[in-house]
Amino acid sequence: MISKNKQPSVPDNDRLSAIENSISNLEQKFEAIENGYTNVLNVTKSLAEKIGALKDVLSDKINANEERSSTHEVSQPQVILAPVEVKSKQYEPKIVGFLCNWCSYAGADKAGSAQIPYPTNVRIVKVMCSGRIDPEFILKAFQEGADGVMILACHPGDCHYKEGNYRAAQRYQMLKKLLNQYGIEQDRCYFDYVSAGEGEKFVRLITETVAKVKSLGPLKVLVE
Repeated sequence: MISKNKQPSVPDNDRLSAIENSISNLEQKFEAIENGYTNVLNVTKSLAEKIGALKDVLSDKINANEERSSTHEVSQPQVILAPVEVKSKQYEPKIVGFLCNWCSYAGADKAGSAQIPYPTNVRIVKVMCSGRIDPEFILKAFQEGADGVMILACHPGDCHYKEGNYRAAQRYQMLKKLLNQYGIEQDRCYFDYVSAGEGEKFVRLITETVAKVKSLGPLKVLVE
């Protein structure tokens, strides 16, 4: 007759022992992880304390610099007076030049490529066509501090947009009358034609216009 109480075989005992060892190893690893996490927290806390201490040191230095700079405010007015004396020695006019992209701007580029020197008083504004230049642009330039304005268009018959340079010439004649109403000398606004190959003419016109505006002096009328 077979007994109902079956004893575990030897291999089953080995499995149980292996499982117990695995559980023990896992417990040790969890314990190591907990210790590592605790160490990270301690290091983070230490770094935070050091950062706080550095912030306090920087704050103290900034406050000290502000106090030190405030003690020298009395001597600053003596330095501010220097630029006024230099500026009064020689007047240099500020001129805005509106240049057509296809002709006059290309002429300016040719002058630059040929390294022909010319006055640096002109600030160039490139437009796709001289016909795009509205009289309001000219008045705005004077209002913003320009002493003179140049409009350089394509020669008649060479306009990339057929009639843009003709419109620019007509507007210029109207603009001169408008300038008189504001008390602005007509010589402060100059109109001419420059092609893509006329780099030397571009330089000559720039030089002549700068000299003419310089002789007129600073613009004293404020356009509103």
